[in-house]
Amino acid sequence: MGAVKLYKYLDFNGGLMMLHYSNLQFTNATQLNDPFDCHPSLIDFSNVPKEACGGWTPEIIEELRRDPFRRTREEVWICSLSKIYDSILMWSYYSKHKGICLS
Repeated sequence: MGAVKLYKYLDFNGGLMMLHYSNLQFTNATQLNDPFDCHPSLIDFSNVPKEACGGWTPEIIEELRRDPFRRTREEVWICSLSKIYDSILMWSYYSKHKGICLS
């Protein structure tokens, strides 16, 4: 299977900055357009598959389940990518229908 091509939707200034610095743009979770995106109370830790734990012990998972606000949104940074380069919805979310899409 070949490599999957991913796309980054950006407004014009964000695209210029990303190209200038040759890096990916990350956004703090508090700045996402959906106020519930990454909200700790919406994460279900009850059935985390072992392969998704990334070395987390059952004790760590239980602690996160008991205290879901331990990792607050202020500490989370996300790089949003898409498999689709021509999504009207993505254009509206990330660039108000103006900007660039980089692969």
